[in-house]
Amino acid sequence: MKEFPGVASALEEVRAHGVTVANLSDAMDYLSVYDQVVVGLRNFTPASGRFSGLASTVRWIRQRKDRSIMEGGQSTWQSVKDFVRPVIEEPGVPTVYVAGAGELVMREALLGGLSAYYLTETLGFEAIVLGGSVRDHDDLDTLRKPILASNYSPIDTQGSYIADADSGYCSIEGVRVENGDLVVGDRSGVAVIPSSKAWEVVQKAVRLKESEAGTRHRLTAGEALTDIIEDLGHI
Repeated sequence: MKEFPGVASALEEVRAHGVTVANLSDAMDYLSVYDQVVVGLRNFTPASGRFSGLASTVRWIRQRKDRSIMEGGQSTWQSVKDFVRPVIEEPGVPTVYVAGAGELVMREALLGGLSAYYLTETLGFEAIVLGGSVRDHDDLDTLRKPILASNYSPIDTQGSYIADADSGYCSIEGVRVENGDLVVGDRSGVAVIPSSKAWEVVQKAVRLKESEAGTRHRLTAGEALTDIIEDLGHI
């Protein structure tokens, strides 16, 4: 996992100040860091949807036939077993499992209930973000950490996709996620802050959150929102 100064400190700031995905989205706009928010996923466990941590990624690749249709290829298990290979490289640092194939994979499930249990309860991942579907709702109903996905599907990926945990990145709907990026999620979506920009983005997000608190105080005092916006120069 690559390391940039400030990523761990940025994560601590997110947690200390309760920074939201909306705050981070606004901050990234101010700093010209674009297209780094995943929307449309939902949490499939009873856990709170709020989480933050450093990314550990799995890239899913659509599987096609080999050059030789006569030679034996990998078993389906050999093709997908990397999906449970990511580890938490820095014990004690919250880490988020992120898997994607580019466009949402809605027909085949990228994870099942037992794998989700293993990743969150045994390995200790803070949360799971999937660029596609998940399966085994009965198992997910018992888990204590957020698992974000697009939908349920009973169909597994074996024979259709290859899992790659060595690329160091994946993408979900145009959002690139690299190992070590800062990942923050809540009910609004999932923000992915490139590790090299994490400290700068989070500091801006903290200032925006503080400004919102001031705006809320002025609203409760009876000021007009239009007057406050014109005074501050932003919403």
